[in-house]
Amino acid sequence: IDDFLPTDPGWFQNVFGYGGIGTKATQFWKAMKVTMNPPAQVRNFISNMVLMQLGGVPLHLVPKRVMQSIEEVRSNGKHFQVGKRYGIAVSTFATQEVYRMKAELIDLEMKTKGMGTLGKLHRIGAYLMNKAGDFYQLSETISKTAMIIDGMERLKMSESEAVAYAQKWLFDYSLIQKSARYARSAPIGVPFLTFSLKVLPRLIEVAALHPQRYIPWVALFYGLPAVVASMLGVDDDDLDKLKKAMPEWLQEKGHAMILPYKDDNGRWQVVDLGYFVPWTNWLQLGHEIASG
Repeated sequence: IDDFLPTDPGWFQNVFGYGGIGTKATQFWKAMKVTMNPPAQVRNFISNMVLMQLGGVPLHLVPKRVMQSIEEVRSNGKHFQVGKRYGIAVSTFATQEVYRMKAELIDLEMKTKGMGTLGKLHRIGAYLMNKAGDFYQLSETISKTAMIIDGMERLKMSESEAVAYAQKWLFDYSLIQKSARYARSAPIGVPFLTFSLKVLPRLIEVAALHPQRYIPWVALFYGLPAVVASMLGVDDDDLDKLKKAMPEWLQEKGHAMILPYKDDNGRWQVVDLGYFVPWTNWLQLGHEIASG
């Protein structure tokens, strides 16, 4: 990304230009929020499985396809090789949007010039950050390979069709408009813009052409509260009163589910499922607009 800056940038372009200090700082911040954040790693993996189901993989087949994909990645199987040939690993969020330290250059500097304490800490930081990015990239690669397996084995697609199927529903982060590419990395921009822009057409497509794919999630969000109410021996009104005791930001999200157990302090436990479903950002935006 450094190549986007001219050889003699002024101070303003060096800070705010594409490839400048601001871009690197934004990418570093995203790395700390996502690839270096274990809960975000888990949320991404589960969210990808939701997208697989919305993309057409039958819900009961999603776990099987993921396990098949893990085995293929481990053994360099046929479908994984197909994905590699078409570059699925280099079009992921981890490779396109987060800061990756140049560990090789740091190692070279250490061998040629030696390295002090700060330099060694920098090297350790580079190693940890890059490993976290590799793991996030692996998670995305597993999900895309799972869709390639489904496309080729169940839908009888060709290699190129199966890869396009996977890239359509799990996204090619390298293909995006220039303005959005800048906005996602600019110091004053929209850091997670790519996912929102990529997922909206897919959500509309499912609603228009395959609305039945939403049924499992509608059943989950409407059925789980009924199950919890029956387990607690209360009715829906009691559950609504309990929800009003939650923090306002959690109430507004609409995906907060009360679980049928308490912690050691007697507080009911709540899980925010909004982190795992791909439509949360757009629902929140709609709620904010509707509420003025």
